[in-house]
Amino acid sequence: MYSYSRCGHQDERDASVPGRHYRPTWDVLCRSIPKDQLLAYNSTKGILQIQEQEPGSEERKVDDGSIVLCISGRCRRPGVRGARAGWGIYFGPGSPHNASGPLDPDLPQTETRAEIEALSRAMRVVKDTIISDGFHPRRCFIKTHSLYIQQVFPGLVRRWAAAAGRNIYGEKVMYFQLLMDIESLMRDVGNTGEDEEGGTNVLIWCAATEENREADELAVLAIL
Repeated sequence: MYSYSRCGHQDERDASVPGRHYRPTWDVLCRSIPKDQLLAYNSTKGILQIQEQEPGSEERKVDDGSIVLCISGRCRRPGVRGARAGWGIYFGPGSPHNASGPLDPDLPQTETRAEIEALSRAMRVVKDTIISDGFHPRRCFIKTHSLYIQQVFPGLVRRWAAAAGRNIYGEKVMYFQLLMDIESLMRDVGNTGEDEEGGTNVLIWCAATEENREADELAVLAIL
């Protein structure tokens, strides 16, 4: 079984757990590549993919079995009347899959709810549009600077599910059903592949805010 800690290492053998954490510095094939050169845009598929470099080699190659999607949620005037929240999802420069928008006014106008919306929408794009008969990515990286998303997946959401949607204090978890729906989407994506290992491995890429600028800008534009 995996062990959970916030952005901590997890047992790589349990690839069936969706939402395991990832950092390029943990990856021997990525740690020597500068952050601003780590991703390559596949204009044919409209997606970002991760680059790799063998230790001791100068040659880099794109992992054709990867997809990197970036998500962000932002809120203007949080905690006061008139607060407005928006979400952004970024698949690459000029990608037809890029999208953003304000939260429905009937929803709680918070950054957390916007981040959840971004994740939900991005996973649906991957499942319904990007993955196809001709493309079953081996790894799907969800790049986010949201501490909430990083904390919830995969450990907390699974603990809450075992406790029928309640936290350690016995209180109902806010957005529990939506979070469970997202984990179900991650599992659906993971079960799409045809290989014996079960398809796509969904990973939460724990990024700093400055490393997720494009998705963040989309979320900001949605509430201007």
